[in-house]
Amino acid sequence: MIFIALLVSGITIPLSAAFDVDLWILGWILDFVFLVDMILGFFSGYLRKDGNCERRAFFIVLMYLKTWFVPDFLTLIPFEVMFNQQGLGFLKFIKFIKLIKFIWLFKYTKKIKELLSKYNVSTITIWLSIEAILVVYLTHISACLYYFTCSVDDNMNSNCWVVIAGI
Repeated sequence: MIFIALLVSGITIPLSAAFDVDLWILGWILDFVFLVDMILGFFSGYLRKDGNCERRAFFIVLMYLKTWFVPDFLTLIPFEVMFNQQGLGFLKFIKFIKLIKFIWLFKYTKKIKELLSKYNVSTITIWLSIEAILVVYLTHISACLYYFTCSVDDNMNSNCWVVIAGI
């Protein structure tokens, strides 16, 4: 579920920031999914270095606070509600902070490899598939940032590539 929410966020966050696409309902649904995941992070055991599963609440909370809590918390701050974005390009850029969630893809890469290896998918196929997905998402994010840099100015300079291309 979280992996699907990550993939959807990788598309919607740059679109809503760069092109002023109003996806607030989907954004709130995704934020709710990530909030539930954050809460579960305080209760989910983890593997220690010795290979044993840590189930003691104090150590689970401590590990979560030292690892994923800060990125999880930063991505749940509703900047779009806190700040009025009309005409303020740098505040639109704050939405891109939510892309910190993208770090989670690296967290789930190992789990994806384990899942696919159960179905006898070769290692090179797994690696190429994951790399292709990452390239597509990073290209999408870069393209949205590229458009965003020109659209920050409300009057879009006539020398801007967006105006020249007629987009």
